Amino acid sequence: MSSRDKGVSGGKVHGNRNPEDRPRARSMSPGPPPEIPEPGGLPLGEIMSRLWFVLLIGFMASMAFMATFTLLSEMLLHEECRDRGLDTEKSCAHSDSAHKSAAKKFAAINVAMASASFIITNYIGQIVHCRSRKLGLIVPLFGSAGSFLALLFVSSSTKMMPVLLAALVGTSLAGSIFNILATIFTITADLITADLNMDHVPQLSLGSAESLNVRSNEKALTTSFGLVEGASWLGFVVGPSLGHMIATYVSFKATFFIASVINICLAFAAMVILKETLPQIRRGQNFEWGKSHPFFGIILLFGGSVYVRRLGTVVMVGLLAVIGVRSMIPLYLKKRFAMSTNELGWVQSLGYAAGAFGLLVILPHLRRYKFSGREIILLGMSGGCACSLCFMFIDEGWQSYLISAASLSTGLLFPVSRALFSRAISFDSRATTLAACGSLEVLSSIVGPLIFPIIYSESQGANGVPGWLASGQMVFLAGAACYLLAFAAAMTLPNTPEVHGSSCDGMQQEAPSYTMLDTDSLEDQMNRIQNTINFEEKKDDQNVAIHDELDDHKKQLPLVNR
Repeated sequence: MSSRDKGVSGGKVHGNRNPEDRPRARSMSPGPPPEIPEPGGLPLGEIMSRLWFVLLIGFMASMAFMATFTLLSEMLLHEECRDRGLDTEKSCAHSDSAHKSAAKKFAAINVAMASASFIITNYIGQIVHCRSRKLGLIVPLFGSAGSFLALLFVSSSTKMMPVLLAALVGTSLAGSIFNILATIFTITADLITADLNMDHVPQLSLGSAESLNVRSNEKALTTSFGLVEGASWLGFVVGPSLGHMIATYVSFKATFFIASVINICLAFAAMVILKETLPQIRRGQNFEWGKSHPFFGIILLFGGSVYVRRLGTVVMVGLLAVIGVRSMIPLYLKKRFAMSTNELGWVQSLGYAAGAFGLLVILPHLRRYKFSGREIILLGMSGGCACSLCFMFIDEGWQSYLISAASLSTGLLFPVSRALFSRAISFDSRATTLAACGSLEVLSSIVGPLIFPIIYSESQGANGVPGWLASGQMVFLAGAACYLLAFAAAMTLPNTPEVHGSSCDGMQQEAPSYTMLDTDSLEDQMNRIQNTINFEEKKDDQNVAIHDELDDHKKQLPLVNR
């Protein structure tokens, strides 16, 4: 029987040793570690004082991105119509050739930008993890500003397209809105957990240190991530209507110029105001080049268990439908109802406002009434399918406002699936898991704006296409089909999400995973945190027992053998 089983060996008590008596790893800084504060939360005023600049960046960068992304297809159509001498709104709206050309160029531009972003995303993640949080934020801000400036040179000339695409690839290699928002969440966690300096607790394993840090700041982190999520969604809501208003009363290209100026100002302000939040002990670590290639996250997800592969399929197909359908709404409404630029901006802002309401208001109520992650995903896919089909059959422009306002479920898929992924993949891979989810989103932003604009373009006045599908309705039929495929894949998921297990002390133990972007109630989140702490403490107890047994054996050896 081991010393731990006996409880006493050589007059020493081992199983329940005082934490102060436990052997500690060699510390890199003198003195005892600081005390861990008890679970609680910072006051809201203190949180805002720490995060005001991060929230400002999240809102402004999201607003600038949406102001340009939702306007791009209309600007391309405007250039095509001007080249054809179609000066009136009505003549431009109903030109099949102008719509076909604009849709194809829109696809090429989006694929070029998203592909470059996909290539660089994991590399920027390594910079944020090993070098500098500030650098991982400032570089994508400049990159996005460069992309907006490059789009000022959009024209109907086919000869200029290769030059424009090359410029967009070059600027997008510096990062995009995906990298900006991911880094903002990381900096937010650093700022809120700054009271516990991890540089002074090297004797704790990384999992233990993070668990204690999360436990101490759980309420503040929950509030903080909610504020950042809300700020970015507010930017998504304001951006389309503001961008379209500038295009209406000034010019299309003025919107892109103003967006670039906003991002450049944010980058310079970050240089001056924002302090480096990466812990000193992590700075200068070697890059993990194996994790920097663009497909690392995709391989991680689809190389996992059957549950993870199925969930990855649901997310991929669902995001493909969400991004693809939304990208074609402006051209479709312009073609069907000759809606003005200002009206199109309000329709898109209303759609994003409905998604934000679903995420921030409806989702917490669904979790309160014990809806499982699978059931929420099924609800989101069925709602998206219904809205997509409704867009096919509208016959008045005002009906598009009603459908946009009803699209409450479009914001549910990604945060819920992200939480399910974080539970199903090992505890030590939480950050990598979230990065992998980001890679899925970027990959969907490549495939969606490639497939759906081509479908829209080829269906314009094509022979053999029924009249009720010849004005762009084919896009929404394809979107509904994608939603149905995602719904069918989600039906194969269990109601109880798979949780990754890890062997410890000869028993199969739960290795809980945790993300502050999870959608569970506060009580559920606290239970998972406590499970994490218990899991790490059990490993520490096991290590102490082994260490004690080694000490006992050494004492029993003859002095000469020592």
